[in-house]
Amino acid sequence: MLWFENDSLQFDLNRCCQCGTCLAVCKTNALFPVLKQDGLYEIRCNTKRCTKCGKCVASCPACYLPRFQISEEDWGQLKGIFLGQAKDSGVSMAASSGGVARILLKTALDSSFCDTAYCVAATECYPWAEGRYFEREVDLSTIANSMYLPILVNENLKPVQRPTTILVIGTNCQLMGMDLFYRTSNVRLIKVALLCKQQKSFEFTRFIARRLGIGMDLRTPVRYRGNGWPGKVKMNKKSLDWADAAALPYGKKLWMIPGCRFCAHPLGWNVDITLSDPWGIYHKDKRGKTVIFVRTATGRDFLDLCKNKLFLKEIDIMGAKKSVDWEGIKRKQRLIAYYLRKDVPCARRMVAKMADCQRVLYETILERVPLPRFALRVINRIPFGENFIL
Repeated sequence: MLWFENDSLQFDLNRCCQCGTCLAVCKTNALFPVLKQDGLYEIRCNTKRCTKCGKCVASCPACYLPRFQISEEDWGQLKGIFLGQAKDSGVSMAASSGGVARILLKTALDSSFCDTAYCVAATECYPWAEGRYFEREVDLSTIANSMYLPILVNENLKPVQRPTTILVIGTNCQLMGMDLFYRTSNVRLIKVALLCKQQKSFEFTRFIARRLGIGMDLRTPVRYRGNGWPGKVKMNKKSLDWADAAALPYGKKLWMIPGCRFCAHPLGWNVDITLSDPWGIYHKDKRGKTVIFVRTATGRDFLDLCKNKLFLKEIDIMGAKKSVDWEGIKRKQRLIAYYLRKDVPCARRMVAKMADCQRVLYETILERVPLPRFALRVINRIPFGENFIL
């Protein structure tokens, strides 16, 4: 998060969502990222180049994240909820869960529904992905699968000179950054959100490496998902089932990027379509499927355009809420005031502090002690007080 204080630009890593929008909006290249040991980026400023225009602050999603919360009323405004899967088996198997995002991107460009698209592309160097513009004849193999480490996705945004329509695919904070980046232009954005309730620091990847018994540094390529549902994590020719790798870190919110604590709308604020994994409601097909939330009339028209390339099955709202852990999202929303250091009920403050202490304890143990699989499962079953009280 960025702000000016005493005529000096300030940065708070605890509020930063690691989107990279500030780097793209700075015309004098005064801002630059510094990679820390845990994989988080610290944004620093070259004061000699900074003109104090304030565009970086105005374009920082972290300033806005706590204001927008998904509510019960939002569920009643959906235009449809589907389980989707690419008809092309090659596309669905290569993707993290069904290949729907890839089909949306390719169809949007092939049909001229959009002039260009912006999403995460795979790279050979750390962090093995970057934000990139795509135009006609897109090679779907260059699209990155789900990534579970900090990536400054919006760093490569650049102004489009002519009025155009851009399909943007990303998490809530990334899409908010894109919105802020283009808000004074004639560009129209078609927004597809990827459900994101918490992103991870690089310590999560190191945890997986320890479980695989290999050394891990920034030169070790990682493939987090793909090749079937829910996929495997692959490093140095070794692999681990994704469900096994992610159960404890995600269940206990370990190694979570600090800025993620302030996001109250993981389905994406003001977007046309949201895509998510079908956790808890779908297990049958190795090719995987995607839960598709149609949020606007534009999103409905866009999905209609892609119907001949997708298998679609409508699902009920209760199954959709289960898949995104709606109760967990509401618990997270109740804790935002605590992390903003506002006045909250004493019981809630105590529960939150207890959960934070538990996480620090678990992270410390897991970073230092190579526990066997059964011990990890036991830890994962130990309840957090916030799950019962909040």
